[in-house]
Amino acid sequence: MDASKPLEDWMKQNKLYDQWLYDGLVSSSVTSVDALQKLSDSQFDGVLRQIRLDRVSVLKEKSARNRADKLLVSLERAYRKLAASSTTAAATADAAVDAKDDKEEELMPWYLSGKQKTKKNPALSSKERTFHQKKKDNKVADKLRESGKVEQEWIETYSRAKYGGYIAPPQTKAYGKKKKTKTEEKEPAAAVAASSSPIPDLHQVSVDFEEIVVDVCLEMLLTHDECWEGRIQMMEVLVKQLCAPECTDDVYALKLCKFLCSIGHQFSDPRSLIIQAMEQSVSKLVDQTPTRFILFAPYVLSAVFNTFPVRIEALRDPGLKLGDFMVDRLKDYDTQRDVLRCVLQGLDSKHVAIRTECAKYLDVLMQKIAVLESDEEQGQDADQVALLADLESAVQKACKDAGSEARVNGYRALKRFQGIAPKTAEKIMSKMTKAQMDKYNEANKQ
Repeated sequence: MDASKPLEDWMKQNKLYDQWLYDGLVSSSVTSVDALQKLSDSQFDGVLRQIRLDRVSVLKEKSARNRADKLLVSLERAYRKLAASSTTAAATADAAVDAKDDKEEELMPWYLSGKQKTKKNPALSSKERTFHQKKKDNKVADKLRESGKVEQEWIETYSRAKYGGYIAPPQTKAYGKKKKTKTEEKEPAAAVAASSSPIPDLHQVSVDFEEIVVDVCLEMLLTHDECWEGRIQMMEVLVKQLCAPECTDDVYALKLCKFLCSIGHQFSDPRSLIIQAMEQSVSKLVDQTPTRFILFAPYVLSAVFNTFPVRIEALRDPGLKLGDFMVDRLKDYDTQRDVLRCVLQGLDSKHVAIRTECAKYLDVLMQKIAVLESDEEQGQDADQVALLADLESAVQKACKDAGSEARVNGYRALKRFQGIAPKTAEKIMSKMTKAQMDKYNEANKQ
């Protein structure tokens, strides 16, 4: 782009010209392309904000405001290209890298700086809080309480899965007073014996969240804070910490449990950009840490189910993509059938979209299940018998679903079920009508 061109010609060449926009730039002393190029980011943002305020104040229709915003976005992109060309020509490579690093540090929000804010406004602390402020505080407290319950529940799940036991945190009475157990009151030596137990007390493990200010980030995530860019940054930083090679199994579990409820809560956000960012972040976490994530996959997958019935494609499609990726990536690691049980529960959902996807997931997960039927009844394990019964019930349910797509996926799952339990599958097919058999053959036609 030629900075010596007149401003009006440059705007017409880049399809940016409109009389109100040109007049707004001129009134802000931007009379040439060179003057526009020399503006700093903060100066340009101020000019753009003033032009938008002046324009929006005279527009009443929403469509006209949208057109104005679109033109301003195009102007900002053109300005960024001008600024980039001028900086690369003026600075060396090392200076450019240093400037970029300084800018990133400057733009990093304080809740990702690792420094807890301790300052309080004395004017607000002396005033009585309004009804709406108290209502908001109660809502936040309820969500934090729910997050704490989820954290404790999944820490216990992890501890029992890895160490075969769990040490619960000490119970507390009201006003924060520790409640002594009977063992501590009558047999103090039992507490010393418990300390030598091979099962670690995970609630006493100190976890360094590094740059994340935990309480503030949790509150922003659980309340769907309007700063959605900040929430995306939080997830990116958390995933980066969890994928770090120095992150141990216990630290991974404790960090993920701390934010597990807030991660699941993001999938109920009405912003498509949040769902898209969550799809990318969770996919990265699943792909790089499948052996660790498999234990917590049912909770996250159940949260992803909430996006399936949404009619807006921008919200639904990232959730569908994430669900497909999670099931396909984790099917080799689902030795305890945790993901399978989550899918079986999804088949009981009242939403046909969830049942449709779960019927598809059932077909995928059965690829890794060995033959369950045996000629010798005594040779069958009790777990295999229970798994066979669950799969039989799920396949029958999918084949009789009210949704046509769910039935098609159910017929495909039945075909897969034939390789696992041929006798049981033959029993199911013998009760199907001729029309159902035609649909079965059509669904499995390759």
